[in-house]
Amino acid sequence: MKTSKKILIGIFVVILLFASNVAYWVLSDVQQECYLRVKKGGDLNLYEKCSMYSINMCICILGWPLSPEATIQQILCTVPTKDTVVLHNKYLFNHEKIQGLMKKYPNATKNNPTRIAWSPKYNEFKLWSAYTIKNCRIGLALNGMYLYKEDGEWVISYIKEFAFPKLPSPTIIGPFKFHESLIRYMQDIGWLYAPQLKWVLDVEE
Repeated sequence: MKTSKKILIGIFVVILLFASNVAYWVLSDVQQECYLRVKKGGDLNLYEKCSMYSINMCICILGWPLSPEATIQQILCTVPTKDTVVLHNKYLFNHEKIQGLMKKYPNATKNNPTRIAWSPKYNEFKLWSAYTIKNCRIGLALNGMYLYKEDGEWVISYIKEFAFPKLPSPTIIGPFKFHESLIRYMQDIGWLYAPQLKWVLDVEE
């Protein structure tokens, strides 16, 4: 067998093992089991940390069609940054939910911002989740962030840094499970980062 063919077979096997492991982690309850251990003060082993990092990388690669904005934020978690990252966008600010908050809280400031949130409920997948097909793009990007005015312009940010919340159960999208608390754990131990970021209205988008 030629060396090039062996290399291709090797690459295929690695990709297959990688995909199989990620599928196991997002379809089973293993993330919840890891979360309960971390909650009690335990740690993930090397294999579990690598698996969570793999899930994060899959989100960076495959998440774009679902929510480009959430994917950008996820990618930023893999890169150390010192300064605040300013992201320009029009879609987020034109969404009916954000427009409604702007009208309801016209005087929101950084010291007194309004929180952007969706409450979990049964969606069209018949699963308990905060997201539906209609709000998935904006919800995945902005849930838990804050809206306020800064120097007369509307801003959406986490106020401090993009640190994932410590939630008791995973986020469910269709059949897939994604435990934000474990991503927060990965940020806390330094495998991922918590960047300073904010969204501003792009008038030329």
